[in-house]
Amino acid sequence: MQNDTTLSTGPDRTAATARALRMKRWRTALATIAATVGAWLHRGRTRRTLEALSDHELRDIGLTRTHVWREARKPFWLP
Repeated sequence: MQNDTTLSTGPDRTAATARALRMKRWRTALATIAATVGAWLHRGRTRRTLEALSDHELRDIGLTRTHVWREARKPFWLP
């Protein structure tokens, strides 16, 4: 008679390990996607904020309207 407290070493354990690995990969993929979308949102906010600065503020940081215009027109996915 088999004791119920013994550890499984058969196909059930292999399937459980495979499931755990798949879940870890999904979590990693979702975390990567979330980080990417977060970076895109931050980049867009930063570019809109830069565009809203006055000419005086731009001079203080050494930028011209042309620099700002070029940066603000970039797609959000480009750094």
